[in-house]
Amino acid sequence: MTSEEKRALIKRYIDAYNTFDIESLMELIHPQVSFSTIENGEVNAKAEGLEEFRALAETSNTVFQSRQQSITGYLFNGENAVINIDSNGVLAQDLPGGPKAGEQLHLSGKTEFNFEGNKFKRIVNYS
Repeated sequence: MTSEEKRALIKRYIDAYNTFDIESLMELIHPQVSFSTIENGEVNAKAEGLEEFRALAETSNTVFQSRQQSITGYLFNGENAVINIDSNGVLAQDLPGGPKAGEQLHLSGKTEFNFEGNKFKRIVNYS
């Protein structure tokens, strides 16, 4: 894949995430996907394979009333890409020991992607 093809695939992924479109998101995911979210050095979400990824995406959709991720930079290296990202969202439910429903969250971080064919094989979010 070229850098432009990777950029377009990443944009589709972010657009599907922002619009809560699980079906479009799943079209981009490799059957053997490995997904994790690391916050302050600790893994707080993990999924292996399509079923676990879908379940995590469905749960994530219930956490937010609205959400918007914006890409602020790209770095491409072989079959890998890293994006810098700003995230804003309004919670639909209280988070354990944290913000309450209706509160806004603002996060900055990065996401690493590994591609196999025209699918995401590994996704790691860092915040």
